[in-house]
Amino acid sequence: MLPIPFLKYFPKLYQNDPKAQFLASKMDSIFTAIKNDILGLKRLNRADECPAQFLSELDFTLQANVKKGDSEYTKRKKISTAIATQKKRGTWQNDAKIRIDSITTYSSDIFRASSSDDWILCGDGVTENDQNYWASMGVDGIDDKLGIALIGDGTEIEIQGNIYINLHSGIYTAVLSAAQIAQIVDEISTDIVPAYMRIYLGYADITGSFNLYPGGIIG
Repeated sequence: MLPIPFLKYFPKLYQNDPKAQFLASKMDSIFTAIKNDILGLKRLNRADECPAQFLSELDFTLQANVKKGDSEYTKRKKISTAIATQKKRGTWQNDAKIRIDSITTYSSDIFRASSSDDWILCGDGVTENDQNYWASMGVDGIDDKLGIALIGDGTEIEIQGNIYINLHSGIYTAVLSAAQIAQIVDEISTDIVPAYMRIYLGYADITGSFNLYPGGIIG
């Protein structure tokens, strides 16, 4: 039990003395601060309540891979998910996505052209108008945009080993800074990106086309 209020421990003769009252008030504030510090120790193991200056210690305990340039939000996110990510390190949902989202504060996903057909062969003059396709062979006059998509420089999404990451699903314009892109590259390039894979960091615009962020290629 702390001696609060401190004034009651003074002799009654001095309790009305302004100097004694000032000293007692000062002692009360000191003891209250000590009490709060002691009670706050139980918050050190909680990622959401741990004081910012002690997050590095909590990171060291959990090996959450907090880095020097991480924001406070990113540090807390990494620490709160450290156990789950250590069990499934390197996986998209339980590691890579968490790291990326902790930096961007948005929701990322793997960009796929899942609504497209690989090939369409048309010979009867009928083409589905609402279909998307990568390549097609057909009769002139059906669609002026028909043609054959050939692999060019090796960056095409159809090539296995090219992984396109939509950094902010549902947001169709560039919203991330160059510093954030550099931080994501630094965060996932060492122990997340699989060997012989190339990662493209960008976003899908309103038309569904993928737009690459400058500096957003890993591998």
